[in-house]
Amino acid sequence: MTCHYRLLPLFYARESDAAVAGMEAVAAPNKIKKHLKQYDAYKRMI
Repeated sequence: MTCHYRLLPLFYARESDAAVAGMEAVAAPNKIKKHLKQYDAYKRMI
């Protein structure tokens, strides 16, 4: 399943704790973090 960056707040609101933890674990490595920090929406939410 995908989630558009504009719907990221809804992901945190409606998905299970396991799904949120999984997404945060995937975004944790520095290589991925550097890429996500280029986008304000991701920078604010993750």
